[in-house]
Amino acid sequence: MDVVKIPKKLKTIFQEIRDGNIELGNENLKNYKDFEPQKNIVFAQMNYFESNYEQAMLNDENSLLFNEQWYPGNILTEHFFAYTNTAIKINQIERAEKFYNFFLETKEMETLPAHQINQYRYLVEQHILKLNGEKNLKLYPEKLSLITEGKKISEIELIQQKHRKDLNNKNIEKIEYLLNFMITDCNSKLVFEYYEKYCEEIKSENIHFDIARLYCLANDENLARKATLKFVENWFPIDFLQIVPMKFFEYEEMNLILTDQFKVQILNSRKAIT
Repeated sequence: MDVVKIPKKLKTIFQEIRDGNIELGNENLKNYKDFEPQKNIVFAQMNYFESNYEQAMLNDENSLLFNEQWYPGNILTEHFFAYTNTAIKINQIERAEKFYNFFLETKEMETLPAHQINQYRYLVEQHILKLNGEKNLKLYPEKLSLITEGKKISEIELIQQKHRKDLNNKNIEKIEYLLNFMITDCNSKLVFEYYEKYCEEIKSENIHFDIARLYCLANDENLARKATLKFVENWFPIDFLQIVPMKFFEYEEMNLILTDQFKVQILNSRKAIT
């Protein structure tokens, strides 16, 4: 199965939705003929963020089997997380297990490289374990923690001086470089203060996202939402099919702020604008 080229008109519709024109984009997408897997992937994203859970699962069931039709691998992995979380939330465990088993059976019948089949087996195994209540999964991304001690900012600056002297006269790039280390190594209170001082200038989507995660761990919902919206503004989709960041569903700490209302706010905001 080859990657399918997206027509210009369909790309324009996807961009409408990404820009937050949900009602218009949704209507235009419904009226567009063909490209059903691609359309269902986009409908799934909208439905997850509008909490239309049954429909979101159906959209994914009608699209993820065709995942070789698009380039980015993170579409499948992120949608699997959203699908599994939703199945648990609305008690559709058996349905999700059947889909995952059918997905794997279908892929094993295709002529695919061994490493790709093994990756599918791993993903399906991990998500079925999660559906059945397993908490400690290899599938989970690396955790962040709040730090009360940690390194001083001056220690992080020594790392920058040693490895990236070229950043000395590039203020925001230097700040982003330092923050990437500070988030995992420094006192979290200092990290928050440093981030808040420069957050309007920071362009790195990963920094905004990780700060939002830390704020969630600190139970600061207001600042977590603020950092999340900065992440959404600076988010860089890999493919036209990606109309809203789906990575939220991979990180359990983000559940603190992913209320129905805030998800709709994210969906309706203008994304990837920088």
